[in-house]
Amino acid sequence: MKDIRLSLRADVHMCLYRLIQAGADGVLKKESVAKTLSEAVAVSNQLLRERMEVESFPHIGVVKNPKAFNSKFIKLKTKLYYKQRKFNLFREESEGYAKLLVELNQDQSSSSPEHMLEVIKAIIGCFNLDPNRVLDVLLSSLEARPDRHAFLVPLLRLYMPSAETVSEVVGARYGFCQPQPGQDETEAETPRSLHVMTALLLRHGVIRLEHIWPWLLPADSAIEAQHRRLMAAAAEYQRRTFVVSTKDKDKEEAPRDETPTLSPISQSQKLGLCEAVLSIGDWPTAQAILSRFPDFCLMVHPELAAAACRLLSVRLDPIYRRFSGMAAALRPAPVSLPPLVEARPDSELTSVRSEVAPLLSVIGPYLSSDVTLVYRVLRVARTAHQLRLKESDPDAPETREAFLFYDVLTMLEEAVLPCLVLLEANCCLAEEIWTVLAYYPYQHRWGKTARLGLYVSPVRNVEERESQPASRNSSGSGHDLIKMSKSLMKRISKENVKPLGRLMGKLTHNAPGYMFEYYITNLSYDVLGYCIIEALANPEKDRTKHDGTSLSLWLTSLANFCGFMFKKYNLDLTGLMQYVANQLKSMKSLDLLILREVVQKMAGVEAVEDMTEEQLSAMAGGELLRAEAGFFNQVRNTKKSSQRLKDSLIDNGLMVPMVLLMAQQRHCVVFKETEGSHLKLVGKLYDQCQDTMVQFGMFLASALSIDDYRQRLPAFDSLLSEFHISPDVAFFLARPMFTHAIQQRYDELRKAEKNHKSLSVEQKREKYLQASEQVLAPVVTAVVPVFPAKTWDDISAEFFTSFWSLTLSDLRVPSESYEKEVRRLKQQVTQLADNRDLTESKRKKEQERCQVLIDKLHEEEKRQKEHVDRVLARLKKEKDSWFEPRQAKSAKTETMTQFVQMCLFPRCVFTSMDALYCAEFVRTLHSLKTPNFSTLICYDRLFCNITYTFTSCTENEASRYGRFLCALLETVMHWHGSKEVFERECAFFPGFVTKFRVSNKQNERSDHVDYENYRHVCFKWFYKITKAIVTCLDSREYVQIRNALKILIKILPCYPVLSHVANIVEKKVESVIQAEKNKRQDLAIMATSYAGLLRARKHTYIPEKDFHTKAAPPAAAAAPATKEATKSTKGGEAAPAVANGSVKHADSPDPYRTHRDRSRSQTPRSDSTPVSGRERKHDTEERRERKAAKRSPPDDEMETKKISHRVERESDEIRVVEDEYFEKPRRPPASSSRSASEASDVDRDAKRRRVETKRSAEKAPEKDEEKKKKRKKADKGLEEGEIRNKREEKKDRKRATASDRDVSPVDLKRKLKEEEKAAKRRSEGEVEYREVKEKRRTRREEEVEYYDEPLPRYAADDYDWERERPVKDKQYPLLQQRRDAGL
Repeated sequence: MKDIRLSLRADVHMCLYRLIQAGADGVLKKESVAKTLSEAVAVSNQLLRERMEVESFPHIGVVKNPKAFNSKFIKLKTKLYYKQRKFNLFREESEGYAKLLVELNQDQSSSSPEHMLEVIKAIIGCFNLDPNRVLDVLLSSLEARPDRHAFLVPLLRLYMPSAETVSEVVGARYGFCQPQPGQDETEAETPRSLHVMTALLLRHGVIRLEHIWPWLLPADSAIEAQHRRLMAAAAEYQRRTFVVSTKDKDKEEAPRDETPTLSPISQSQKLGLCEAVLSIGDWPTAQAILSRFPDFCLMVHPELAAAACRLLSVRLDPIYRRFSGMAAALRPAPVSLPPLVEARPDSELTSVRSEVAPLLSVIGPYLSSDVTLVYRVLRVARTAHQLRLKESDPDAPETREAFLFYDVLTMLEEAVLPCLVLLEANCCLAEEIWTVLAYYPYQHRWGKTARLGLYVSPVRNVEERESQPASRNSSGSGHDLIKMSKSLMKRISKENVKPLGRLMGKLTHNAPGYMFEYYITNLSYDVLGYCIIEALANPEKDRTKHDGTSLSLWLTSLANFCGFMFKKYNLDLTGLMQYVANQLKSMKSLDLLILREVVQKMAGVEAVEDMTEEQLSAMAGGELLRAEAGFFNQVRNTKKSSQRLKDSLIDNGLMVPMVLLMAQQRHCVVFKETEGSHLKLVGKLYDQCQDTMVQFGMFLASALSIDDYRQRLPAFDSLLSEFHISPDVAFFLARPMFTHAIQQRYDELRKAEKNHKSLSVEQKREKYLQASEQVLAPVVTAVVPVFPAKTWDDISAEFFTSFWSLTLSDLRVPSESYEKEVRRLKQQVTQLADNRDLTESKRKKEQERCQVLIDKLHEEEKRQKEHVDRVLARLKKEKDSWFEPRQAKSAKTETMTQFVQMCLFPRCVFTSMDALYCAEFVRTLHSLKTPNFSTLICYDRLFCNITYTFTSCTENEASRYGRFLCALLETVMHWHGSKEVFERECAFFPGFVTKFRVSNKQNERSDHVDYENYRHVCFKWFYKITKAIVTCLDSREYVQIRNALKILIKILPCYPVLSHVANIVEKKVESVIQAEKNKRQDLAIMATSYAGLLRARKHTYIPEKDFHTKAAPPAAAAAPATKEATKSTKGGEAAPAVANGSVKHADSPDPYRTHRDRSRSQTPRSDSTPVSGRERKHDTEERRERKAAKRSPPDDEMETKKISHRVERESDEIRVVEDEYFEKPRRPPASSSRSASEASDVDRDAKRRRVETKRSAEKAPEKDEEKKKKRKKADKGLEEGEIRNKREEKKDRKRATASDRDVSPVDLKRKLKEEEKAAKRRSEGEVEYREVKEKRRTRREEEVEYYDEPLPRYAADDYDWERERPVKDKQYPLLQQRRDAGL
């Protein structure tokens, strides 16, 4: 059926087409065509005229008269398209407009826009009104009554749907307000009502922004150009503010303010429209307008900023009323909505992200226009953080996202913090900001928020804010903040610090990044912490002085400032501590100065290096004595700041990493960080790292409970193996744990007994020994793999552990310090009783406090005495296994060498307390009668050949080593001072054994040093120390001279004791003063100080005869010595002699006799050569021995007697040591007539000997007048021989010149070279003489010393002690890991 219909419709269409085509071709009449169509299709002529083309009308007969129709059609078209219809105003009836106004402004509550449109149409038709003027009247009504926009705007949309037409009419209205030609721009103002009307039309979509924007003035480029001029003028003003003028103050002119003023908003149609859009709450349109210009380009105008703040307040109000965090009674009333602004029903916290944050980002620093709004934003942000913290996982990403963690941070960054600079000083607002910032860690506060301005730098922050045009045109303190601060700084003085300090503090309320002194807020404190780190990390500042030998003054001043600031004020320490840790990771230790000052000021833990002797003695006591007398500052004054420092380190996990990084940094300072730096700077940085590590470790031990300390610190074996910490540092860190663990285990073992309260002293000591063994057994196991296996052949691992695990308070009780502190407290009680200024209650309270301290000190002293007794008993039980018995004297020497290298030297330079501990430990080993421990060899190793030790120390290590030597010398001089003391404390002790036999059994009479020989040895030690000091002072090297002076100052109470030694040292010090007076002032000052101290002690010096008994004349002493040596020989055992400061091994033959006899036989001697008494003695006794050998065959007993006799004979008292400094040169024999070449050789010998003779005479002036006369006569003969030789040599040269006149220059040159070679060969005799003399000097040294091996430069793991050089291929695993990680 459908197909039939479609086919019929197609047929009808075809029939109609053919019918019309026939009429057009003239086949049918036109009237017939129209009639046929009307009859067949029922189409009227009217419909055909409407639908058919005009050209077809004549053909189909629709019109009767085609010509008339065409003429009429042309006229109509011309009238419509080419003629303008004019309305005659006189024909319009004005009452029509009045009627229109009445209808528009009457109450329309019962009518609708559609009804009003019909009324308007009727009025137009009735009164013949112009529709365009009617549209203008509608717009005027909306402009006059914007409150009726809900009725008028829909009416306009119905009356004129075309947005372009309405835009043209509105643009024409703006055109009437624009300045006409010849009119001033300031006279043409656009009314605000027009802007409001346009804003309403834009909000409701009646017109579009892109249609109306071209009608407005000024152009966008003009507005941007004005903004650039304002920015440039503000920047120029800021630049001139910092210019320092060199003119006189009277002639100096103040910088002129040439900043162009902002044009009123009424003269800019675009700005007025933007303000109107913001005032009616149309944020999308306002955002579209603001996006056409740079940031803050339009917000610089106060009207625009105020309108934006009002809009933000409306959007924030429902959220604030719900999340203000205030009590119900204090909750504010709803904000009254401005006219034309729609209410925002959304009050969810997450709506801040869409409603508030975008508007805040646009307003930026100009949020300062409404201070109340700033408080509202901050309170909502604070409430969001409080709600977040109530969640189970507040730091989870989804939790932070839900509670605006990062959104609040963005708002603070972009608006809240910058607006603070543009406000008046408002400390309450700054505190409110801090309450929100405090919820963020320093990484967010000092990282993200630092980009905007407040956390950038103290000066640049204000510079950037001052460059904002608003700050230059506002009435706030930001207007001339820099000028005000500079003016205050110029006026500040000692008298007006407080009043001007208050004014400066007010400036910090709104600009905390510029000045920080007195009255500052928490926000200012936080900004100050950031600025400190920014100053420390500034790469443009040089951290060392220009000479590269010391730290810059600004760094030391800043470190001191940090210590005081962080102690007095509650600043966040996390950022500073993390910065120091990051620097240590990068192998940079310069900033450890900051950490040292902070720990010293906040925790009261001072560098032990600066302590006096009394303080060091008090530090050996208990905790109470250390707190009362061990520190300069009272610990109770730093309790709160110490707790803050501890909490900051624990919360951020920096406590243990910090100390481990410092321990590793010590080697980095020497081998990595200071490569190419001055040696003085290397030493300073090493000392700084060492002192800071010790100080930090003491702070950890005092601030943390022992359980917390043990829990946080890695295990001891992990410190050695995983973290690669050296044993000295590992024991330093773990020592408090060992002490506490031993005490805890001791208490457990003691209380395990049923009658533990009635245990005897011996039983308690046995329990303590068991506790020590149980606690230290794992430590011994961990220590063994650290050193080579060969090391434990000389000393045991148990001894090594015992040495490093004990402290000075374990070995002695500072009774004098306890008594002194008790006397001070009693004196204080007496003074309080006489003080009438205090009230009775306060006086009584202080007296009770002092009495309680006295009782506590007595109790603590008693406990420490018991503890020391237990420790000594434990050492007495352990001593037999410490040193393995060895078979030879060399083995004893090796044992002492290991002891010095592995124990004494590393620890005596660690801290000053450790230096005293090492000396006390050596004395304890001696007093315990430790088997196989030689006190003599130990002291000899510590006093002899210590030049390298002096040189290898840093400045602080030299001071500690000086304290160590001073403590050793005190012990030495204590035994030296009285024979009774020596007999009681040294005689027959294993440490003073002189014979080391295979059986290790000593005879009490002959195997030990007697008192007089000990005095000789002491004399030798003093001269060995003098030799090292003289060598260092004569070296001209800075480090050697400085270390020698440091050590001299520290050992001044015990050295020099001898008057002639003091003269030597004083002369050398005076030479240092003269040499360094104009070169290195610090050395000259140090030497001058020591010279004054030395002169002050001049009355205490003693001559050599009072120090020890001098030797008798050689001839008289020979026979008794031989007899005594014969008596001391028993049973085939060789008896060594410890006389004149030398110790000989009895089982070894004299290794120097062959060499000595050979050197004497080869020494040229003339008959006229004077022979000394010693040589005559040697010659006589040698002839005696040869005769005795011929008479009787040599047997073992006779050979032993000869060796003993020779030893006694050659030990010519301590004079052999004195000869090292006062050696008398042998004068050459008088010569007869010599040739020129021989005279020249002899002349050189004579000159050298004369110089040596004068030097010897200066060093040791002889009192014998006859010797002086002989020396003068010999010198005169030498001078005469020298003059005569020169004359003969001159004559020979003249003869040679005369004979060689005819020789060519080449031959003459060759001849002169041959003569020089011949003279050189003739001078070999002089070389032999020098070699013989050196051998004799070496022989005398070897007769006195036990060995001739120099002490090492330093005791470190990276030193090859067998080859005596640093290990070149030493690998540091942790440093390699750092290097691989790019750190």
